[in-house]
Amino acid sequence: MRLPIAECTAALAIVAWLGGCHRDPEPAAPPAPTEEPTALPVEEPLPPPPEPTVYTVVAGDSLWLIGTRTGCSVDDLKLANGLGGDTIRAGQTLTIPVCEADPEPELSAEGSGDAAPLAEAGVYAIRAGDTLERIASSHGCSVSEIMTANGMVSDSIYAGRSLQIPACTGVEVAVAPAADGGGDGDTYRVRSGDNVGLIASRFGCSTSEFLAANSRSDDRIQAGELLRVPSDCTGAPAPGVVASGPVDHATLPRLLAAHGFRGGSSFKAVVVEVTFDSARRRVVSERRFDYNGTGDDVTGWNPASTVKLFAGIAAAQRARDLGVGGDAMLTYHSARDRQFSLDELLEAALGPSDNIAYNRLVQFVGYDAMNEQFLSRANGFRHTALRRPYARSEWMAQGEPSSFRETPAISIREGGRRVEVPARVGGTAGSSCGGSACTTLFDLAEAMRRLMLQEQLPTGASFDLPASELRTIRRILRTDRARGEEVVDRLARDFRTDARFYHKAGFSEDWYSDNVYIYDPSSSQAWIVAMTNHPGRSSLNSAAEAIGAILSSGELRRAR
Repeated sequence: MRLPIAECTAALAIVAWLGGCHRDPEPAAPPAPTEEPTALPVEEPLPPPPEPTVYTVVAGDSLWLIGTRTGCSVDDLKLANGLGGDTIRAGQTLTIPVCEADPEPELSAEGSGDAAPLAEAGVYAIRAGDTLERIASSHGCSVSEIMTANGMVSDSIYAGRSLQIPACTGVEVAVAPAADGGGDGDTYRVRSGDNVGLIASRFGCSTSEFLAANSRSDDRIQAGELLRVPSDCTGAPAPGVVASGPVDHATLPRLLAAHGFRGGSSFKAVVVEVTFDSARRRVVSERRFDYNGTGDDVTGWNPASTVKLFAGIAAAQRARDLGVGGDAMLTYHSARDRQFSLDELLEAALGPSDNIAYNRLVQFVGYDAMNEQFLSRANGFRHTALRRPYARSEWMAQGEPSSFRETPAISIREGGRRVEVPARVGGTAGSSCGGSACTTLFDLAEAMRRLMLQEQLPTGASFDLPASELRTIRRILRTDRARGEEVVDRLARDFRTDARFYHKAGFSEDWYSDNVYIYDPSSSQAWIVAMTNHPGRSSLNSAAEAIGAILSSGELRRAR
């Protein structure tokens, strides 16, 4: 990898580059390393800290969900409201204190609803960290009413600017879920936080079958509307998706219980078993397992930095399509020109898990290209979307937009090749995702599968990355980190010392996740393990130990 300034070397290169060694005319000193460093210089002082706000609970809310939206812990909310337990009810008002947010507090798999301070005289001053959904909800408006009143064509907003707040109808349907999970005969009433993929999976349907039954050409839905549940679902995915047979929901829980592990209500896990021919040149069979049907869960957990793998792979594909490689210098023409090489962004986003580098990768790909083309069923993804930047307060304080939909012009230079990418405004792709990013463990596992098995999969069934970028991403995923090795360390205990582990972990709001590819040169098999649990970084330790023993001993292979 070629760094812009020679002083950025060895393990300090990534953080130093982001903090002050990239080619800005006014470099800043590097910050102290953190778990999720976001070291680009902040050029303007942040606005004053917000005052406590009031939030009205809606159907489907929980203290944890409200906390993820507002950057507060459950204990913060309970203390501020004098609550002795976790029970809340629709219509109840809660005081939202000023909390010390985690690196990605805005990430939530369910819908918005955060409370922001009320505007005075019909004008609201946008703060760093705001979203249009949050502002609209706090003023009893819909997003479309706010956009219409301000002549907006995109939902991107910028810190320091103002919005006109109109007299809104504020009609929002809050429907209490039925006892059977929202179904009513052959119909289903949509709840806050739902998306079509999640609803379809509840009834054993594929998304395409559900959309066809409802005569839909896209997956946009609204809380309160009724959807028809088809009676003849096969669960078959849309054409182009590489499937590997039905998912086994029972074997993994049974084997884990035999090893003394019984996951609680927050534990979710997926294992993909891959079998090669004798020369390991092609995949001859695959089996998919999950823990009690949790592999397609979109809501109720926080994938955090695991989604950065999608951005890294998509950026490498985008570079390939533009005819450039990892040495290409990307100049972002936004509030202030900034320049990075593609490999530098990959190193920072996938290694020390830098949030700002991740945002730059998504900008490079573009909102529609990311959510409509890369995160598509043709690539094996059913429930993933990347909608808003991470570290949003810092990002917006630098003059960047609150949404990925609006991306700046980018100049690309590598050797004698020059490419100019114009500024873009994205459409509604990924709109059914209620948070900054949404995904499932099976989608995470599919990304790892296509990346790590590129040489063994049929043409068209992998990402077809150039060899140089494929090696770069794989190397980064195998690099040891100061933190985030808990799962790999325990998976490895029963494997031979020459086994290799490639992974991308994530941690936010006390949800810990990891997505791991296991290569054992002594075996004709490989495995992908994607897991998440709550609370804390140690919450996956016992499960990882048990799964490592199950895989290395051949128990899973023998389970038929």
